[in-house]
Amino acid sequence: EMKPCIQQPAMLLRRLLGPAHRAACEGAGRRTFSGLSSKAPSSQQFRAHALQNAVPMVGFGVVDCVVMTQVGSTMDAVLGATLGISSITAAAIGLFCSDSCGVLFGGTIESFAGKLGLPAAHLTVEQLELPETKRAATFGRLFGVQFGVILGSTTLLLQSPKKLEDEGQKGKKPQAEEELHQELAGASEGFEALTSSGVVLFTHPGCPFSQAAVDKLLERGVSFKVACFDQFSTQLKSAGSTVSPSVWISGRYVGNQVPDSSFSKP
Repeated sequence: EMKPCIQQPAMLLRRLLGPAHRAACEGAGRRTFSGLSSKAPSSQQFRAHALQNAVPMVGFGVVDCVVMTQVGSTMDAVLGATLGISSITAAAIGLFCSDSCGVLFGGTIESFAGKLGLPAAHLTVEQLELPETKRAATFGRLFGVQFGVILGSTTLLLQSPKKLEDEGQKGKKPQAEEELHQELAGASEGFEALTSSGVVLFTHPGCPFSQAAVDKLLERGVSFKVACFDQFSTQLKSAGSTVSPSVWISGRYVGNQVPDSSFSKP
């Protein structure tokens, strides 16, 4: 009968002190947990954490640089001539391809980096949220991608400028030849129309022989036309006329001097 009498005051005491006791215990637990979580990582842990973030970014930097430079230079050399796109447009196309490759092969790069056996930092969740830890990760990624870009840029040393120039000339050559053919065709038609119109003199500016031929035709009162020798040098040389003045009458080359035969007056 004494036992129930002792238990009742004890239960009443626990009820009265229970909330305060639980709060005190939880506060002590939080202080203990906070004390453990606020412990700063060691320098070795910082280095390991930075290295884990840097190595995958080296792979990203290499892939990004190689794809962008190779695709961009090829676009500029080949399509730049055929389609007439600018160098900045070719660079944008290269950037588009490099970013796409970064997304496609990102998982492969991270998986490969995880198999390299890099040292683990063994950081707690609270330590990962520390500003110092985040800063170490940021600088690790920064130096990693910069180093990767430098490595990727070394591929430019393997590609000679002459090769890029030849690729560009391959694209420009057909276009230049086509433009030349069109120009020659137009010049030939203009030359035939010009020479068949009557008396024509092809002269060089400042040439005394050309001036003498012009004076002679003016003296005789002959209607004639004067054209620049250099403008039709290809057609004139094909006809056997290599020096000025080149005298043509009704589509026929008669020589480098005005003939003494009579001309039709205007």
